[in-house]
Amino acid sequence: DGTLPVAAFFPRAGDVPGTDVPGVPRPPAARRLLSAREEGTPYQTAIYTDTPLTIAETAAFFSRELSLRGWDVDTDPRHSSSLFASRAGVLVVIAFGEKSGKVVTTVLSTDGQAMAMPLAPP
Repeated sequence: DGTLPVAAFFPRAGDVPGTDVPGVPRPPAARRLLSAREEGTPYQTAIYTDTPLTIAETAAFFSRELSLRGWDVDTDPRHSSSLFASRAGVLVVIAFGEKSGKVVTTVLSTDGQAMAMPLAPP
């Protein structure tokens, strides 16, 4: 028992403890605000901010960089605030938003088997 150093989990500068989603690039000059993964599951998420890019530039960055890394990227123009990609059975959803004038990027990752599982028993 003891105290939990909550401030260490949310530093004002630099990254929070954790990891980036494997195989997915980080936005240029961005810092990680959140990293979450449950051991034994195929799910992982990371949230970034402080990139100097706009939402459109950040989306273009991910589309280009994921394609270069062998991901199949959904470039449907109806999804201007999100991007979908798959590679080797891994699915990634990347959502873009803005908070207090800063771009916030959320990366969600799972394997294809998890996406095919029903949400509730029949």
